[in-house]
Amino acid sequence: MPRPQAKTTYEYLQGQILRSKQETNLFSPEADFSVQLSDYWLFSNLYNLFGEDLMGEHKNAYSTAYNAITRHTPKKLHQKGEPNLLSPEKFQDFITSHIITITNNYSIHAPNGVKYKKEGLDAKLSRYACWSIMKQYPYMIFAQLYFMNPNTKFEQLNEMAYKFSRIYLRENLTKAEKVISGIAIRKKANMKLFNHARINAFFYNIDSKTLKEIHGIEIKENDPIANYMGAESLLARQKALYMTIRQHDTKPSMNFSEFSDILLKALYNQRIKMIQTTGKYPEQDIEKQSVNEVKTELNKKEREFIKQFAFTKIR
Repeated sequence: MPRPQAKTTYEYLQGQILRSKQETNLFSPEADFSVQLSDYWLFSNLYNLFGEDLMGEHKNAYSTAYNAITRHTPKKLHQKGEPNLLSPEKFQDFITSHIITITNNYSIHAPNGVKYKKEGLDAKLSRYACWSIMKQYPYMIFAQLYFMNPNTKFEQLNEMAYKFSRIYLRENLTKAEKVISGIAIRKKANMKLFNHARINAFFYNIDSKTLKEIHGIEIKENDPIANYMGAESLLARQKALYMTIRQHDTKPSMNFSEFSDILLKALYNQRIKMIQTTGKYPEQDIEKQSVNEVKTELNKKEREFIKQFAFTKIR
């Protein structure tokens, strides 16, 4: 299902692509002397799209990209026929192949909503640098995939984003579940009955084992149904838990019965809301591929991307 924000992001980034001739490594045994174009984006344009919260202050464009590349580049990165490019004597060359500071006339949309034109320092960022910045924010999965997959249509990227968003949504749900369980334990809950009630409230009296059987998922111990939930159901369940946590925080003295009632009602309400907004029941939004398998697939794609684009130069 296309998301308006993702569509806007895609169209904006497509409209801001710039290209330069890629420099050929004359000493590489696999040197390609044909003219190749390397994609890059201006920091000012990414700043206007993603905002200061993600991109940092515009005056710190170089350090923002530098820190992101440093954080997300494997410690031992080799190019065939080359020494370790991340050794101290090589690392600066590696960085400058992805970030070029320039003087530019650009327009900035300030955090206070004011738009103004400025002449000053800007930066060219390679595809690899842009990905590195977005990689810092798990929920920016669409933008990550955009930079990882050049020449890919929006519909395909959107489908991939839905799939891989399960990773960070599952992680967020795990955090919320730990808080909910902690509160219930402190209130002397029967955790087996409590967990069963939570599943039933959201999946309309269908337990985890039955859901797995319906969807042909192997039944294993310590393998909760949340590991197979789709993005829509993960988000809906997460919202219910955080709403309950906030209500509890306003009245931490409530007894377990009151706390449980609030949670079960929130789960049921989010179930109804999901059905109304997506036309899909939570018990239908179950995937055969576990979140761990999805995570492994994304890690593989990232390794392939790094191998292909870490050595692309925009000079």
